[in-house]
Amino acid sequence: MDRSASLRGRLGTATALGSALLAAVAAVSVAVLAWLDAGNKLLDHTTLAAFVAAEANDPIFSPIPKSGSNGFVVTFSESGELIDQTSPLSNDLVEVLRDDIWVGTTRAEEVVSATYVQTGKVDELSVAGVQCFNLLACETVIVGAYREPLPSYLWSHAALILGPILLVGALAGFGARWLVGRSLLPVDRMRRELAEITETNLSSRVEVPSTGDELAELAETFNQTIARLDGAVQANERFVGDAAHELRSPIAGVRAAVELEGAKNPGGILDDALGELDRAGRLIDDLLVLARRQGSVAARLGDVDLDDLARAEVRSASSRFPQIELVSSIEPLRVTGQADALRRVVSNLVENACLYGKSLVHVVVATVDGVSRLEVHDDGPGIPPDAIDRIFERFARLDESRARASGGSGLGLAIASEIASDHGAKLDVLQSGLGGACFRLSFPAVS
Repeated sequence: MDRSASLRGRLGTATALGSALLAAVAAVSVAVLAWLDAGNKLLDHTTLAAFVAAEANDPIFSPIPKSGSNGFVVTFSESGELIDQTSPLSNDLVEVLRDDIWVGTTRAEEVVSATYVQTGKVDELSVAGVQCFNLLACETVIVGAYREPLPSYLWSHAALILGPILLVGALAGFGARWLVGRSLLPVDRMRRELAEITETNLSSRVEVPSTGDELAELAETFNQTIARLDGAVQANERFVGDAAHELRSPIAGVRAAVELEGAKNPGGILDDALGELDRAGRLIDDLLVLARRQGSVAARLGDVDLDDLARAEVRSASSRFPQIELVSSIEPLRVTGQADALRRVVSNLVENACLYGKSLVHVVVATVDGVSRLEVHDDGPGIPPDAIDRIFERFARLDESRARASGGSGLGLAIASEIASDHGAKLDVLQSGLGGACFRLSFPAVS
């Protein structure tokens, strides 16, 4: 499974993004507060510098606040005329200083200070003005210092702001993934246990976590659902088995009566009736095999000589299908499985090849690249490509009239495929070199 699309991946990503967003808000808030605090401190320093300049004999040569940049000192006369300045100031700035600062100093015996953005300037300006204590030098001294505006301040401190954001987001994301992963361990275990439960071992149950939370309730619900399915499957198996057993006796009785009457009057419709009775008998046998599959394989696993099963079936089919030439290439081969079930697979495959082959069937048992194989080839019409997907379905018939003529029930290949699956093997249909179909039974490679 793609971990990026998993629950822990989505929760980890969401937590990382949420934490990073909160960290961004916090970092920017701290930066803004720091910028505001620096502005207040700069204004205090400017005020102090204004006091110092006002006491100096020559205010123009007084130091400006070091915390600012491009500072200046100007002096205004009692009538508001610009007396002197440390650097040329624009007319707009002079007017602003006269209107905002000088006017204030002429109305009150205290320092007047302000912070504002000067027109045409990028930086913000903090200024303070005070009436001169040395009245022989001037009337009003104004000291100003520029500072970074907020956007520039944030940009210049981007590394300090982004660092905590990325760190918090990464730590939160990894922490969330770890925590969710730990929380989902019981779910992973239940998923593995559920994956091992098939229709042949519905008696298994998932382990209920001892947490006593929603995960424990989920496991209990799983077990209850499996128990209901197990009961339904067992009831269906019992019904099929009982019905097949009950049908055997009347069919056997009818067959005996038909054979007896057919001996008196050979040929005709009674021979057709015997064929249909044989077909019904094989159908019942197939239904019994399906009904007995439940848990039968896992209960009786052992070593099985696949080559012996193949030789026995070749001999049996040779007597039952004299019109078919059966050839074999059989090597000694032992696999793990249930002997009766594998015998049924070999029998169904060989019988299917004899029913649909024209004149030749080839049975091969060999090991190829560590994989144990049984192949049954025939020279029949083969399997159309559009029918390969449904050839192993129950009661699947590619040619209804031909299936009836051959006595097929439509269950042989389905039974073979399901038994192969029970053994961990795979049954495939390929194109045979004889011109017809090739059914290949492959067992897991020996490690």
